[in-house]
Amino acid sequence: WIDTAWAISLNPAVTYDLRMDTGSGQNNFDLSQLKLSNLALDAGSGSTRLDLPGGNYKVALDSGSGSLTISLPEDIGARIIYGHGSGHLGLPAVFKLESGEVNDDGVWKTANFDSAAEQIFFMIDQGSGSINFTLR
Repeated sequence: WIDTAWAISLNPAVTYDLRMDTGSGQNNFDLSQLKLSNLALDAGSGSTRLDLPGGNYKVALDSGSGSLTISLPEDIGARIIYGHGSGHLGLPAVFKLESGEVNDDGVWKTANFDSAAEQIFFMIDQGSGSINFTLR
C-alpha cells in the first residue's frame, strides 16, 4: 500500500459548481479562496475538513460515519436544513433553531442571516458521524 496525498489547486477567478465524493481517507478541502455557486459533498467514513468561502451559494451535504468539520467566515449568514442521523451536530452559539427539534430534524440559521450580504444555504443529510461547524 502506498500512502498518497493529492494537492490540487483551482483558479480563484473562476466560479465553481463543485461535486465531491470522499471515501474512507482523511480529507482537507480548503475552498476559502474560491468562488462557489453550488457545492455537493458526499462524505464517507473518513475525517473531512471543509473550509468554505464567503459568497451566496448552496451546499448539499450527505455525511456518512466519518467526522465532518465545516469552517465558515465569521460574518456569513447561514441557514441549515438538517436531516438528523445518529451523529452529533455541533453549532456555534450564533446559530438559532428556527423550527424543529434540537436533537432531531430542524432548521437552523445564524442570528444575522436575514440581514447578511452573503448567505450560504445548507441541506444536510447526516449519517452516524459528527458534523461540527466553526467560525474563523
